[in-house]
Amino acid sequence: MLLHGALGTGTAHFREQIDEFSLEYQVIVPDMLGYGKSGRRDFFDEHFHQRDAEDVLALVRHLGLPRVHLCGFSDGAIVAMMVAGRYGDWVRSLVLIGGQTVLDEQTMETTREWSPGDRLPMGFQEALARSHGDPYWRELVAEYVDAVECLYQSGGDIVRDCLAGIACQTLIIQGASDPWVNPEHGKRLHESISTSELEMFTGAGHEVQREQPRAFNDCVLSFLSAH
Repeated sequence: MLLHGALGTGTAHFREQIDEFSLEYQVIVPDMLGYGKSGRRDFFDEHFHQRDAEDVLALVRHLGLPRVHLCGFSDGAIVAMMVAGRYGDWVRSLVLIGGQTVLDEQTMETTREWSPGDRLPMGFQEALARSHGDPYWRELVAEYVDAVECLYQSGGDIVRDCLAGIACQTLIIQGASDPWVNPEHGKRLHESISTSELEMFTGAGHEVQREQPRAFNDCVLSFLSAH
């Protein structure tokens, strides 16, 4: 199961993985509530990651799946850690891309630049409109940024309390040149999850799976075949 990041969709953030991974696995690529082809959220608040985790668990149960391999990117990595840490019986392995346990100022500087949406690059605006609909994407961006700001102001602690509950084999993937999530977060996750291994991708930024798809796919498929 591939879990997308903020303001994205499953097919947008994992377009280079779906077909290849489908050769060996049943691949499930949901859009979180409020994104893409899913329904709209009534509201965003600082607990939206937890609600996403509950939705992922509900989806697994609804589809009658056995234990799943969870792969999450950015916000999807946060959600995946919550699922694995709190509902570990449903998770076979975990892959985290650009994940973090707490929000810091580096992440917030990038996030704040998204709102208002009118100042985003035109190509980004067009992509958001295609993925989420126009003018809804503008509302989505504003509410998301406000929710993350509230989370940051309340301490920014996202998943620290979940880490001790993660017992499955975990692959942490981090771009060494990530401008949004400081690479130190990947190292801290590796130190906090006893069953983890860390792969640092030289020359990659936040979206390793899109920037270096061949190396990423080989790394993840090798990990999955071992577990």
